Amino acid sequence: MGVAADKQTTVQKEAIDYSVGDPVEAAILSVISTMKSGEKGTAGAVAYVVGNAYAAASGVLCKPVTIIGDSSAGARLACMHGQRWSFSNEVFLAGSDRD
Repeated sequence: MGVAADKQTTVQKEAIDYSVGDPVEAAILSVISTMKSGEKGTAGAVAYVVGNAYAAASGVLCKPVTIIGDSSAGARLACMHGQRWSFSNEVFLAGSDRD
């Protein structure tokens, strides 16, 4: 197997391990715990930057992630639930600039 095939197999395995349908999200979630604020990463053709970790109001550890370079570009929020990271659904308060 070539390097590209090995990388694809790894990303597919991470998608299964993290129970997400998007292999790019799975690749990001698999390394986010070791990444420092401002650190850049890549998952396939997608680049991303990890923000400062903080404790959410619920008490869980979260890190903002800015995804660059594909159709899902934008700000996402990854949070630790138990022993696994997952991306949170977008939640905005009424009256925000997104409603």
